[in-house]
Amino acid sequence: MEQYLNKSIKEVISEFPEVADILNGYKIGCVTCSVGSCPLNEIVTIHNLPKEAEEELMKGIEKAIYLDKDDGEAASKIDE
Repeated sequence: MEQYLNKSIKEVISEFPEVADILNGYKIGCVTCSVGSCPLNEIVTIHNLPKEAEEELMKGIEKAIYLDKDDGEAASKIDE
């Protein structure tokens, strides 16, 4: 997951389109943002989500990223 934290949110969405739906579910407008240069790790801070929502959001994004890969080891890392 760490390798994606400093990528721009547009790059992450481009590589993992499911992330767009996750962000939309939290009313975070990164999908329609014309700039999209915010790093993934700053999205939560910028939008001042409550701690519980922040954890749910990041867990959802992590699942989208790792489940999109055919690497069982990476996918199993989520449940640890």
